[in-house]
Amino acid sequence: MIIGFWSEKPGRGSSTYNMIAAGLGVSEKCDKRVILMQGKHDYNRIEYAFTPYDDESVMKEDYGYYNYGGMDSIINKLENDILTEKEFNKEIIAIRNTNLCYILSGKVRNNPEFQGRFIKCYDKYIEFLKNSSDICMIELDNDLQYVDSERFNKFDVFIVNLPQDIKSLHKIIKNKEVMGKALFIVGNYDVNSEYNLNNIRRKYGIDEKRICAIPYSVKFRDAVCSGRSQEFYERHMEKRKGDSEYEFIRAVESISELIMERCLSGE
Repeated sequence: MIIGFWSEKPGRGSSTYNMIAAGLGVSEKCDKRVILMQGKHDYNRIEYAFTPYDDESVMKEDYGYYNYGGMDSIINKLENDILTEKEFNKEIIAIRNTNLCYILSGKVRNNPEFQGRFIKCYDKYIEFLKNSSDICMIELDNDLQYVDSERFNKFDVFIVNLPQDIKSLHKIIKNKEVMGKALFIVGNYDVNSEYNLNNIRRKYGIDEKRICAIPYSVKFRDAVCSGRSQEFYERHMEKRKGDSEYEFIRAVESISELIMERCLSGE
């Protein structure tokens, strides 16, 4: 099962945080391995949501530091047609006592270079993931190539991440296939905004069963930035109505249920 996370607005769609939150929620609801990965490269690296930040400007003596792993390694193997299930599994890092996993973003800092290589082997990678029994969540760059019919339809579930503003979808509003099939998440949601969930849904003609909102949680953002996202979720998942993180946890559960329903229905 392949679930894509995409945003038209770079840096504003909250796609990284939304994918992490959805991954935490979905992994609680199923027995399959849930793997988080990124087909992009910027400062919001997925590994820092689960491990403390590592300052790469500091010199290290460990030889392994100079070896590229994670997505860099996977792309190298795809380019040379040598990616196997065994090699793929070597790049997966399991989170202790859970079925949630992630793949390192890698050390290449130049996103245009990374993105160019990723796009070239994209079709091969998606076909490889289709043979997996895992739930693979992949965050994509904001490139419009991902929302053309050929690439969009390769995903079992495609999630468009929206900022809470009136121009959220101005580049794809006329793409009837995406607008009619995708799921939508409004990240960093503020219920007091004029652009609330109902107004966004009505403006873009989105069915209420295909759109959710994840409210802003400074505690979750802090947890993601300090490598404690799993601890945060486990600590707050039993929150009751009126507790500080109740609305956030309830929203994560809602989007997780929506994803699982879509996965099971095969729509």
